[in-house]
Amino acid sequence: MASNFRFPILPIDELIAWLRVELQLEDLNLTEEDFKNPQPHRVQILYRRILESEMNIRQEKIIQPHFEAVQQISYPEFFDENISLINLAMVMARFMTACDVHDFKLKDLTCPKPKRTMRMVSAVANFCRFKTARLETYERIRADVDSVKEQHDHYLRRIDELKSQINTIKANQAEKEVFVKEMSAKVDELGTTMNGYKAEQASLQQGIHQIKTSCSEKTARLEQLKLNALKAREACNKLRPQIIQSPERIKTDMARMHNAIAAGKKATEEKGQRLRELSSQKENMLERCEAGEQGVKLLTAINTELEKQKDAKGEVEKVRDHILSQKDALRDLTAKEAQLNRQLESKQDKVAKVQLQHQRSKEDIREAITAMESNLASCSQKQQKKMDQISAIEDKKTQVRQQLAEAKNVHDDKMNTARANYSEMLQSIDVYHKDLIEAFEAANPITILGDH
Repeated sequence: MASNFRFPILPIDELIAWLRVELQLEDLNLTEEDFKNPQPHRVQILYRRILESEMNIRQEKIIQPHFEAVQQISYPEFFDENISLINLAMVMARFMTACDVHDFKLKDLTCPKPKRTMRMVSAVANFCRFKTARLETYERIRADVDSVKEQHDHYLRRIDELKSQINTIKANQAEKEVFVKEMSAKVDELGTTMNGYKAEQASLQQGIHQIKTSCSEKTARLEQLKLNALKAREACNKLRPQIIQSPERIKTDMARMHNAIAAGKKATEEKGQRLRELSSQKENMLERCEAGEQGVKLLTAINTELEKQKDAKGEVEKVRDHILSQKDALRDLTAKEAQLNRQLESKQDKVAKVQLQHQRSKEDIREAITAMESNLASCSQKQQKKMDQISAIEDKKTQVRQQLAEAKNVHDDKMNTARANYSEMLQSIDVYHKDLIEAFEAANPITILGDH
């Protein structure tokens, strides 16, 4: 029969030693008679103490019947002991399933047999020893899993930070590219305008050069004419004594000379007007030259701005290189993350068996948490209703205060009007009394006889 079990059936003395030493159940005073001739009461106490020691389940919780189950029974007062016994049997069936015993029954509590009792206690001892032997490995694996989870969370946070940095760098790069495009378009436009200014400046300089050459030629001609006039005057002065004093000839000569002088004056006026025109053209040329100099300054400013743009492009290239390096680092991190995920999966497979044992307790805790959350939600709803009532009361208080203030203002206005009316009435009464006194004095016979 022992060959059908996957755990050894321990002898009675070893079971008693294990219960006394490892589970510290010396107060039960277990003997060989408890295993050779097991009594139901003693066996139930033993199983309850084992559950309390290994599963941390208090005996009061096992003995105390569930309220909802009691509600379903017609006469619960007749089933107090049976309900606690059934609770113990259900809990022990679950616990013995974990101990690799799947046929635990209620008879093992009400009518225990020696072989089955030894088998059940041996299964519990095997389970406890196995748990003690594997507890260190479990703790180490759990610590490794916690550290891997922490590293995973750290890597995830780092990846999120790097993604946010990459997004910010991309956004800044997009903004700078738009700015660079705008500035390049402006630079091209200014370059075209500057080329136009240069062509116009070249044409203006050519016109100025032509005007200067024409002005120099005309000044040379003017100097030549002045020299010719001086020579003619000198010749006239020389020929004047030799001229025969003939009136008609003198008149004709004078007329001819007047005509020549008028023609010279007209020619000088035309030349002066032409000189003024040339001077105005020269001023226009100078203004255009100033405009060209301003254009040159603008071009130098544009060139400096272009140099700044080149520096900005260099910085953008540096940022791109930094992004590429960060991408490489991110790739390495993703590879590490994949490796860690594989390690985590392998460790999770190892831990899965251990976690199955805690699943039921977690479900109980979750049910309690859901109940507490529902209670919390109901409490929050009640609190919200109370807050709404308080806010309504506060609104009513403010309305009442406003009404009291308005009533107080109306009362003050009425009191002021009443005081004013009262003062006016007192003044009118004083005037009336004065009039009465004057009339009484006027009608008093004593004063009248005294006057007579």
